[in-house]
Amino acid sequence: MKIINKIIVPVFICLCCSPFIFVAMYLDYFYQVSYFYLIAILVPIFFLRRYKHLILLFILSCVVSSLLAHNYIPSTETFFKPFDQTLELLVVIEAVIFGIFQVLLLRLMKFLWRGKSSS
Repeated sequence: MKIINKIIVPVFICLCCSPFIFVAMYLDYFYQVSYFYLIAILVPIFFLRRYKHLILLFILSCVVSSLLAHNYIPSTETFFKPFDQTLELLVVIEAVIFGIFQVLLLRLMKFLWRGKSSS
């Protein structure tokens, strides 16, 4: 637990204060590297449920990332709208499925955490 409190939590706070979603979008747009999206997805799942007081930093990071993306990534119309209107429903369904996957992952983590702490 000391490692988590001394190393991982400060790193998470730095990630929350930085526009890491913008970095993921920038790397994806210019270099077609999308691995950083994994960090942008997993960091909130693992840390925001435990450190709820940091949610405002995360929201601020998302807002700053959005502003930076629209200012520094040129011609984002095709990047942010890759589908025509017929495929928008597919994207919405995929987002719902991804949300369900996140909820199931959180429940699995909670179940495993309970089993680990009771033994």
